[in-house]
Amino acid sequence: MAKKKPKPPAKRPDAAALKRGRENTAKRCQEVAELLAKEAGVTTIEYHASLTGKAWLKSKRIKVPHATTRRRLYVFAHECAHIALGHTGRETSHRQEYESEVWAHESLRRHGIAVPKVETTRAKQYVAHKIHQAVRRGAKSIDPEALEFSRSHWSATVKRWLKDNPGSGKAQPPTGTRKKKTTPNKEVNDVTALITQGADVAKLVTGTGHDDLTKWFNLYLGVEVESGSNTHRAKVLDIQWFLRFFFEDAGGYHCDDWTPGRTKTFKSWIRKQISDKTGKRLAPSTCRRVFDTTKHAAGWIHRQRPFVAEEKLRDTTRDARLRRSRFRARRPAA
Repeated sequence: MAKKKPKPPAKRPDAAALKRGRENTAKRCQEVAELLAKEAGVTTIEYHASLTGKAWLKSKRIKVPHATTRRRLYVFAHECAHIALGHTGRETSHRQEYESEVWAHESLRRHGIAVPKVETTRAKQYVAHKIHQAVRRGAKSIDPEALEFSRSHWSATVKRWLKDNPGSGKAQPPTGTRKKKTTPNKEVNDVTALITQGADVAKLVTGTGHDDLTKWFNLYLGVEVESGSNTHRAKVLDIQWFLRFFFEDAGGYHCDDWTPGRTKTFKSWIRKQISDKTGKRLAPSTCRRVFDTTKHAAGWIHRQRPFVAEEKLRDTTRDARLRRSRFRARRPAA
């Protein structure tokens, strides 16, 4: 059977083509921005260099960056949404921001502009941040649609608030799409309830719990860390970050779903998370501490219950080294 010829590498566009592409994109974005301003009823537009915006409903004025890219156009559309929807401040902030994000998405798509995935993620994070602020300020209720929109980015504070106020929102904690075998005693998906302090670690990994990653984290905390110490509390918080990511990404807590690729994804995911205390992204030092704690726990768990992905990777590496050594052995001497 004849071997297929490899496809030639794609030609990289030259500088002139890239420049033309940027100019065409800028022209199209500016045309859409003009249409959005007319649809929203904006009368005055002020431009500035920052990638932020502001809207004044009474004067129908917005302050936005020049819509020369899709990122800048999205900021433009978000501020137009505040004018179009008549946000006067009577509604809650998180509800207004949620409505503006939805309006901006629908408007850009209606005009044939694809919304970048990163903008959708930022929109959900921003609404989640506004919900977090509302909870910290003592909100009695949270809009259920805004909760559902930002559910993959809820902070631990919001999750605790929902647990204490079950009737304050219709949205439920994030759940995965992967089907899992159910057991008579169902686990609570809230990561704050999965890590139990002071539990009997001798009974945590028996029976069906042998493949449950949360059980192994419990055992790790009970054996390696002194219960009630500051170190124990810090490690519990660090592991909560990882379990939150793991459930969103894998849809469960099965040990064999922990792969080297998922670890790399977690390393970039943790840098984008918002602190419950400051309301801002986690500091680099905090991200390093969380990753180091997770890495240390993974090594300890792997010694007790080896990960399938790690074993396959090790076998593949061992076979590659063996083939390399045999190849070198067959080489004739100089």
